[in-house]
Amino acid sequence: MAANVVVSKQGDGQYTTLADAVKNIPINHQGTYIIQIKAGVYDENVTINNSNITLLGDGKGKTIFRSSRNKNGGFNISVSGAVVLLGDNFFVKDITFENTSDPANDQAVALYSKGDKSVFYLCEFIGHQDTLYVNGNRQFFRECDISGTIDFIFGDAAMILQKCNIKFRQPVGEQTNTMTAQGRTDPNLKTAIVVHDCQIIADNGFVPGSVPCYLGRPWKQFSRTIVMQSCISNVIDPAGWLQWPGQPGYFNTLDYEEFGNGGPGSYIGNRVNWPGRKKEVTANDVLQFTVTNFINGDQWLPATGVPFTPGFLKDMTCT
Repeated sequence: MAANVVVSKQGDGQYTTLADAVKNIPINHQGTYIIQIKAGVYDENVTINNSNITLLGDGKGKTIFRSSRNKNGGFNISVSGAVVLLGDNFFVKDITFENTSDPANDQAVALYSKGDKSVFYLCEFIGHQDTLYVNGNRQFFRECDISGTIDFIFGDAAMILQKCNIKFRQPVGEQTNTMTAQGRTDPNLKTAIVVHDCQIIADNGFVPGSVPCYLGRPWKQFSRTIVMQSCISNVIDPAGWLQWPGQPGYFNTLDYEEFGNGGPGSYIGNRVNWPGRKKEVTANDVLQFTVTNFINGDQWLPATGVPFTPGFLKDMTCT
């Protein structure tokens, strides 16, 4: 894809910051607007309201957008991210988004995404609490790395993570690690966090057994999270899921399902006994959460060139 503009810290592009590149997107531009971002660390907080934008980096760990904003510093979670994406039809590839805040600083987002039909491919998201905030519409993540501590994948969207590495980092003090905090407030909303064909593991700096780690907890009353055909390491506590503080009533209205998973953390015999956590999940139960059925991905993902699995895996093995 030929870039419309190039951003480079070294000065060999039209702009040295993404903020300047975004500010100068032509109002009357037709079609997809492609911004190439060369390797470098970009300490920015950029909000992009435009739609049909493509951001192309030089690779994970090479093109890095970094924020240090956090709740304790007075920043709302929706604006603390290094990049905030509000438009539709985003395509983002080969970029790291990081929030460098100390884990004691409460909520600190690396990236916020809200637009419909957003795709992230070969990207990386690093933080502690609330690393990745996905809050609306259809969102697809493929072959990405996401790491954090508390609720580090959260929001309310039709979100699918496929072939991603989901990593628990070391928290501080008495913090407890939770992978997801899904925020569905209406049982009729077609939203969920779907984890499909992923690796759920400990980050290299995590001390095994130091703190319990869970697949998720219910942020809102109708929280829904599906973990299917994924490899779950022994970092996950046998109980699997954690109560949201002060909200035992969510036990009855949440929807947590596990299907076809492998690895030592996938054993469901000791999972929490909540009415909303389905104990016996069949393929028919989770068929609605595949790429084709949940986000209609077979209709719009092919145009991005990103590989995807439209339905279930034929074979799944965990090493």
